[in-house]
Amino acid sequence: MIGLTNIEKRFGDNLVLKGVTVSIDEGSVTALVGPSGGGKS
Repeated sequence: MIGLTNIEKRFGDNLVLKGVTVSIDEGSVTALVGPSGGGKS
């Protein structure tokens, strides 16, 4: 398993993620889905 806790992300002064927690089980297939230019990377 991989876990990420309390993630924050800013673009300049714009806070776009705050307090995000994610856990992904070993062997699972996971994807981030959203429009082009939507900040998935």
